[in-house]
Amino acid sequence: MFAASADLYDLIYNRIKDYTAEAASVARHLQTLHPSARSVLDVGCGTGEHARHLTHTHGLRVDGLDL
Repeated sequence: MFAASADLYDLIYNRIKDYTAEAASVARHLQTLHPSARSVLDVGCGTGEHARHLTHTHGLRVDGLDL
């Protein structure tokens, strides 16, 4: 449904969203609440930028779903 606009979405939102910091915050909260957790379900993941950071930077396995 949104495949045609995904690249444009990332071009716009990478300028106003700090995906790196937001993913780090999620990883810290997850570590605090459930230190043994190794996977995350990202509901409403959009183009997957948070998932990319959580996977590559924080070593989590992420499953994402969106429209």
